Amino acid sequence: LPTLGRVPIRRLRPDHLEALYDSKLHPTDDTRPSAPKTVLELHLIIRGALNDAVRRGIVS
Repeated sequence: LPTLGRVPIRRLRPDHLEALYDSKLHPTDDTRPSAPKTVLELHLIIRGALNDAVRRGIVS
């Protein structure tokens, strides 16, 4: 995800995720907006990855 790709996982904040979701729902370029269900699925994938990172001790 280019929107998050430059943010180290330890510096990831809720506003980064909110900006990502907003950019998917309301793109500023000529791309079609993502469906809310697609954004929800993206959120669930990210949540799972972050929970896994916590379990592995990568982040706290």
